[in-house]
Amino acid sequence: MVTKDLEIGYKRGSHVEKVVSSGLNLQLCPGELICLVGPNGSGKSTLLRTITGLQKPLAGQVFLHDKSIESYDNKALAREISVVLTTPVQVGAMRAYDLVGLGRYPFTDLFDKMREEDHHIVRVSLEMAGASNLAERYVQTLSDGERQKVMIARALAQEPSLLMLDEPTAYLDLPGRVSVMQLLRDLAHGHHKAVLTSTHDLDLAMRSADRVWLMNRDGEVMQGAPEDLALDGSFGETFSVGKVHFDASTGQFDMNGKPSKQIALKAEGLDRIWAEKALSRIGYAVVESSDVLVEAKDARWFLHQQGQEQGFDTLYTLLQALNGRS
Repeated sequence: MVTKDLEIGYKRGSHVEKVVSSGLNLQLCPGELICLVGPNGSGKSTLLRTITGLQKPLAGQVFLHDKSIESYDNKALAREISVVLTTPVQVGAMRAYDLVGLGRYPFTDLFDKMREEDHHIVRVSLEMAGASNLAERYVQTLSDGERQKVMIARALAQEPSLLMLDEPTAYLDLPGRVSVMQLLRDLAHGHHKAVLTSTHDLDLAMRSADRVWLMNRDGEVMQGAPEDLALDGSFGETFSVGKVHFDASTGQFDMNGKPSKQIALKAEGLDRIWAEKALSRIGYAVVESSDVLVEAKDARWFLHQQGQEQGFDTLYTLLQALNGRS
């Protein structure tokens, strides 16, 4: 899929009410997972709706296999593009297998009768989505994560070349979010699908995406590998607000501002990693030498300052002492 000088936004009748973004020249390739990220209200959903044909562009074109998507009828477009929306599906008493079977509608006859080939594709789609064990379950009994996998299987049953998802991890816990993003990555790389998903989880996007489309508050879209967008400052410029800023050295958001105190740390491995995180959270920068030293020894923490040593069983009690709350 390619966009050429695409302009997206809203019309009221023949009058353009709002231009969200313009001059967009984007490309989505098979075998690639792209994450669309940006602040709330930047226009991510509008972009997704436009490039999937659910909303008409204000100007420019979207091409699929060198043809404008406006030249496709609904069934032909459904054979090329599958869309998974944020809104949880409400289907009543329906088995997961039957819900996935609805993805075959572009291929069934006038009576929506499924052939053996269609049933085979439903089974394969469930397997690709890691949802074969859910086939006989009723949809209303599934967890949010299980239901999302079934919805992805339904989209795969359309045998699309492009799979597009709007916030597929919105209602999931952390393991569920990681599982779905890993599934999307596997579908792109292992099954040569072009996958585009919007997400608010920047950390997960940076760990999963081959490329990121970064949409800022002005509607501008920057493209590149996650690392490129971190190095050129794009993430920092887009997401840093007030005291919250993107730390390019860690790839994470920092809520604490610039450290105001210094401390030395004598620890190795995981002890050092998590102690640094804890000390940073309360405003300390870890340095090579300082009048204040924290040492990890014999599964305990020791604080050395002003010629005295205090021992602590947990990082929590150590931090309490550093904050003067012990």
